[in-house]
Amino acid sequence: MHRTSRGSLAACATAASSLLLITAPLGVPAQAANGPVVDPAIARSPELSETTRLSDRRFVVTGDRAWALGAADGTYPAAGFHTRGEMGGFWLPNLKLLDGTWFNINGDWIGKANKTTSGWGYVRADLPTTHGVSASRTDFVPRGVSGALVGLSLRSERTRIITLRADAHSELMSSYPWGETKPSQTLVNLPDSVSVPGKHLLFRDKGKPQSPNFEFHDWAAAFGSDLSPYATKTGKDSGATRPGSDLPGVRSERTAAAGAL
Repeated sequence: MHRTSRGSLAACATAASSLLLITAPLGVPAQAANGPVVDPAIARSPELSETTRLSDRRFVVTGDRAWALGAADGTYPAAGFHTRGEMGGFWLPNLKLLDGTWFNINGDWIGKANKTTSGWGYVRADLPTTHGVSASRTDFVPRGVSGALVGLSLRSERTRIITLRADAHSELMSSYPWGETKPSQTLVNLPDSVSVPGKHLLFRDKGKPQSPNFEFHDWAAAFGSDLSPYATKTGKDSGATRPGSDLPGVRSERTAAAGAL
């Protein structure tokens, strides 16, 4: 996800979408089947890992223009109190982009992480095996970029064909006002929309809030992959089936939309 100078690629109000990325052969790697799923092309640093109480722990990755916050088990529970339940996910200093991202293999969501590892500037979550495919995700926020990178590494003990789905849930909203100020965020946060221009999802929050002293805005966030999706799906988001959707917290779906690649 990334933001342009006019905000057209920055995440705004709540929408969700998914991308059906690949139906392609997943080959057998050289590394041992029972080792961690780590892409050798990604530079590594000294690391610190944890396997206990992951749902109670939080991870943060940050750059100079953006950050991402979630639970150490790879979910994005409702968090924070300034705007209650909305302080997690993907953020710029002045704008929230996404509530979170999720991945699905052959129609089933990849479950919660069983291990979290922190390195210099990145966090990796080791994910459970889904349909015979082991996985990990590495989150990183590059310097000078108003967005974040999420790398998904997959491994199988044999060659197989998989369908991979990437799902994003937007919540385009300004960092101020907060949920309990006057006027509150509930009055100025407009509904998100989602479209598919080309090979990526584009979320937008456009309009003028019905409150004094607020100007017209046009916020946007893009979500995509270096793989070319063969199908997309967009719509209103319920989040009912994604990992972590059963976690407590207050998060309004009033402005939400959904999309998948």
